[in-house]
Amino acid sequence: MISNLEGAKAHLKEHGWARIPSVLNKADAAHALARLWKAKEASEACGEQTFQPILDPDPSNVRVFYLPELDELFRNMLTHPAGIDLTKSVLGEKFLVSNFSANIARPGSKSMALHSDQSIVLPEPWLNVWAVNVIWCLTRMTKENGATLYIPGSNKWMRWEDVPHNAPDLLVPFEADAGDIVVIDGRLWHTSGSNVTEDEDRAILFAYCSAPYMRQLVNWSAKLPKELQETLSPELKEMLGLSHIGYHVYGDLRYMDDKYPKRLEARTPGTKDQPAELESFPQDYKPSTHISEFPANTPIKEILSIIDRDGGLILNNLVSLEELKAIEDELAPYTQPSKPEDSGFFKGLVPQETLLIGGLVGKSPTLSTICEHPVLTHLHQSILPTTASENLSFRVGYGAARQRLHRDDGTHLVEHGKKPYRLDREAQLGVLIAGCETTQANGATMFVVGSHRWDDEREPKLDEITFAGTMRTQENQFLAIPRSKVLGMSAEMQSLLGYKQPTAALGMVENGDPMDDLVGVIARANI
Repeated sequence: MISNLEGAKAHLKEHGWARIPSVLNKADAAHALARLWKAKEASEACGEQTFQPILDPDPSNVRVFYLPELDELFRNMLTHPAGIDLTKSVLGEKFLVSNFSANIARPGSKSMALHSDQSIVLPEPWLNVWAVNVIWCLTRMTKENGATLYIPGSNKWMRWEDVPHNAPDLLVPFEADAGDIVVIDGRLWHTSGSNVTEDEDRAILFAYCSAPYMRQLVNWSAKLPKELQETLSPELKEMLGLSHIGYHVYGDLRYMDDKYPKRLEARTPGTKDQPAELESFPQDYKPSTHISEFPANTPIKEILSIIDRDGGLILNNLVSLEELKAIEDELAPYTQPSKPEDSGFFKGLVPQETLLIGGLVGKSPTLSTICEHPVLTHLHQSILPTTASENLSFRVGYGAARQRLHRDDGTHLVEHGKKPYRLDREAQLGVLIAGCETTQANGATMFVVGSHRWDDEREPKLDEITFAGTMRTQENQFLAIPRSKVLGMSAEMQSLLGYKQPTAALGMVENGDPMDDLVGVIARANI
């Protein structure tokens, strides 16, 4: 047992778990247990199943999901300082509540599958801790009444092959009193124990939290009624992923002119027709490489081979001039900045002369249709069969400094060079549509051919930088795009926006795929 917070943080970091005693007193724990039983009744009254065969082998294991929706008491527990501090010590200042549920192991209940929380939602290797589970004990937790069992040292395992054949023999119980919390990191292998008592329940809550770049198990923006969302504190909104943009970037994101000031050739100061910011590259600058260009009807296999080799390419005439004009007309009402130039997440990342318009597929029906273009459909199915992370318009204004050179997958802490490159394991796929002619002089996107295959130590030389086009891809699609417009979109577009549950246990609503009853899900979320 660790009785002080700093000791608990150190134990959690080294051993993958920590226990803090008496976070709740016995009376508060008993009160929370009584509220949990009422929440179970309310959940069942709404049609929720409290026995989940995919998790538990028998109905003696009671599961209550979506606790933040059911009782203010549980919402308050999410922001308790003890749980927050321990979670931040592992995941950093910003994290998301992926799920908050309860398990009541009644007499006769059996064990669920052995797992780590990261192993069921992320492919191996599990190089870092990307998830934390805060277990609230509402009753005492013993080996006999079904305490959570864990394998000491398993938080160091990185692959399925690390799990030994005798894993069941290595399990030991977390034993705790009512009111204690046990915090485990996402790599610790564990399972529920069997309750062999005759008349003793074991009741615990799981506040499962994840790094801010991971998709949540529960789609809170679709699950929680709108009127309830409006009552939440800003802190809890951010923790539940209900902020408009809730991700964070990593790495050196200084502007190009700041990062490479000494590497640029001496040149004549700018004239009145061209500000000095645009002269970071001389007018006669010639890169040592270029981006390959192909017609949009090039066979998909050939397009994929070029992306695999170079990291990207230009497809000519994928979008017609008529479609571009339609997009421009549809976005015209949104071309005036709605916030001060120095506000918002992109402050410091994007020059103030650049206008951003988010949630494009909800504002432009034409662009929504383009997203389902057969070429784009084949590409995302071949490379990244998942949701659309973000859809933005970048309008680079006169005088805007060049954006900082970066990798987009830095938002997901992707490490490069640890193993052979595979295109089908990419973390992101960006599609940039040029709404006008884009050139070096007017702010075309800078592109380093082949850099997707570099390790994290390799940095580009100046003459390796060439120029491409506009627009890039991380946005809360569930808030950025009006739900009334989502219902009018095709099933494929709804899936791209994240309304379909993928193969992993992510993005679920009412323990299932929102697409099975999207009209009903959205109607209930708007209550």
